[in-house]
Amino acid sequence: MQEDKIRLLIFSAWGLLLISLFVHLGLQPLRMEEPRRALVALEMDLQENWIVPTIYGEPYYNKPPVWNWMIFAASKIFGSYSELAIRFFAVFSLFLTGTLAFWMGKTYVSELFGHASGLFLLMGVELYFVASQLGEIDLFYTLITFAQFCSMFHFFQRRNFFLLFACSYVLTAVGLLTKGLPSLLFQGISLLVFFIYTREWKRLFSFPHLVGIAFLFLLVSGYLTYYSSFNSTDGFLDRIWTESRDRTLLVKGYEAFIIHFFRFPVETLGSILPASLLIPFIIRPDFGKKVKENPFIFFCGVLFLANALVYWISPGTRQRYVYPLYPFLVGVLVYFAMEHGDELPQTGKVINIILGIIVAIVPLASLGLPFIPELSVLEYRWVLAGVGFAVGGILFYFFIRQPAFRWLSLVWVLVLVRFIYGFSVFPVRALPEADTQREKDYAIYLNRLASGAPISLLEGVDLPYRMGFYLSREMDDVLRYVPDSTQRGYVIAYPSQVKDIPHEEITEFFDKENTSYVLVELRPTPSSTTQ
Repeated sequence: MQEDKIRLLIFSAWGLLLISLFVHLGLQPLRMEEPRRALVALEMDLQENWIVPTIYGEPYYNKPPVWNWMIFAASKIFGSYSELAIRFFAVFSLFLTGTLAFWMGKTYVSELFGHASGLFLLMGVELYFVASQLGEIDLFYTLITFAQFCSMFHFFQRRNFFLLFACSYVLTAVGLLTKGLPSLLFQGISLLVFFIYTREWKRLFSFPHLVGIAFLFLLVSGYLTYYSSFNSTDGFLDRIWTESRDRTLLVKGYEAFIIHFFRFPVETLGSILPASLLIPFIIRPDFGKKVKENPFIFFCGVLFLANALVYWISPGTRQRYVYPLYPFLVGVLVYFAMEHGDELPQTGKVINIILGIIVAIVPLASLGLPFIPELSVLEYRWVLAGVGFAVGGILFYFFIRQPAFRWLSLVWVLVLVRFIYGFSVFPVRALPEADTQREKDYAIYLNRLASGAPISLLEGVDLPYRMGFYLSREMDDVLRYVPDSTQRGYVIAYPSQVKDIPHEEITEFFDKENTSYVLVELRPTPSSTTQ
């Protein structure tokens, strides 16, 4: 094929991939950890306090504030705390991470490698089909941390050590104020390993390094000083330390360590599929020699191994903690497949057969969409099936006719799957009978019953954050705890909490776990009226 046509197809894949990330993104109600993040950001906005995160009006110590600021910024861009606004910067951060992987690959290997590594990173099943649905902290943190790593290599190549340390430590500070101590761990391990293997370890004792540390100290201490003017930092610092400590062998024990030790590599490779299908290309006796041929690829391999080892021996690790390392692993795999794949022809044939099966399955599987019971509510399910079959068939034909660009056919097929997913699964999750949608509807209904009057939580009530967020958003006010039943006004409580006090029950409602709550209007007790 002509080079211009291939380039057009590649950039079209990037464009459609970006569009696919936003298809029906704001349709489904908040899920998993999203309501917690959204509620914290909303309360900071309502209280006009951008320093101390709170939940239900009480200090929230689990995470620093930067991600809350991003949600707040998105709410101003979109004009509300909509689901799309809450998810926007997480999803856009994923795309920017892939773009940064492309730029680094293009700059230090080749343009084609940059495209392939960036696209295969974004195509990973964990990132593309799970994390990119959610407005959670991890994809933004991945972008910040990956940029932190890239700044080390990029400015080292240009021998600009002031910018190397300044940029990496500023990004460390942003990461620390986003997710806590892991950023310090990433920075310390990466700098130490990087300067040891480049045999320039004396740079760690240089003035530019001190300047970088000073940037980190000033940014973090500045925030903590300002925080202390509103609230004690003791709980905040203790929780950040506990969050990291609780994932280690010392807390989890040896049994959990053994299970995690064998499960971690399997989960990691599963999460980056289809890139992990390229593993056979690195199983070769001269791997060590070949990986050193390109400084950037060697950098990727060394930093991945050095940082992943910490999580490999930490039983409390979840895959989302390792997202910032995915670009390195994917980069090494793609590099060996593209640069040295011809040296292993039999391996290439087997992988091409596997890829061909994947590409062929998608159009065939599309025909089954109308027969999935959960999708029976979609009036356009037959159209969706027909489009999936037709487009998938074209992509399979391209896969067969263009052997040199079969990886591009796979990218297009996965983009097609994401479009189908967005037009099928997301609408179903927004149906009134869905658990998440029902909790959202309950919250909106409670605000209507109170006619806009403030609603509080009786102390001890563990209201799901999803309900708390939507109710706070509808009230345009913080949903706060009240200490006892002598209060007046609308209160959410467990039925057992108010059975012996004067009140008028407005309605009973349930969360998705079928826990019962009541919205009541408390009446003042005689003792509270005789003043």
